[in-house]
Amino acid sequence: MSQPYVFALRNALEEIKNAEPCVQKIFLFQKDGEVIAKDETMGLDAVKALTGFFGELMQRAENIDAIENLTIEGADTTLNICCIGDLYAGSVFSRETDERTVKALTKIVIPTIIKLVDHISPVAQTLPTHQEKTEKPKETPKLSKDFMLPKAPVNQFIVEKMGGLLAPSNTVRIDCKITDGWLEMYGDKEIHEVNLESINGKTTRCKFKPNKDSKQCNGTIQVPEKIMASLKIGIGELVMVKPVVELEA
Repeated sequence: MSQPYVFALRNALEEIKNAEPCVQKIFLFQKDGEVIAKDETMGLDAVKALTGFFGELMQRAENIDAIENLTIEGADTTLNICCIGDLYAGSVFSRETDERTVKALTKIVIPTIIKLVDHISPVAQTLPTHQEKTEKPKETPKLSKDFMLPKAPVNQFIVEKMGGLLAPSNTVRIDCKITDGWLEMYGDKEIHEVNLESINGKTTRCKFKPNKDSKQCNGTIQVPEKIMASLKIGIGELVMVKPVVELEA
């Protein structure tokens, strides 16, 4: 695998951990046990021990076809390993994490994010190796419709109802760590709206505000009743969120 692809996978794992605090550790490996990427908190020896154990199970399971999903419950944590195309994703959760959340993350959120990495096309940027002293610095060109921006990331959140009598009916609240990441990705481009898509395929476009309350930044999105009704979703369901980046005319 190419270094840019592995780097993108590693970043995806860190984003999953940042967005989902209940995920304590996460790693990716191939069927032969080769570790492709892991989060920074997990030692390589520990990952290799787990992949070796899984490899032994795979050999014993040859008569009943390949293992697609495996969950092992320990005293304090739960280990889940799921198949994503040619890769396997291992994730460790605290035992306090409810079964519904584990299933949503391991069967929908994590596979979706890893698959999205396959569609990312980084923009190549060529930097000059040297510059003549008499040469005037070139102005940074403005973005135009012909300039290729990085592909807008897609994040998944668990829906929470937005409360408050003065809460706007056309605005959602999103974890500020996610929105700050959009600003870093697109520089000075202003992002005022997001596209929301439910698991049933319903979509809508609305405004958003960063949620700076660290106690509520737990992988959830606060959605007003009006938007929940238009998407036909309820509390605890998953939605995909993508920033709307407008190019200058």
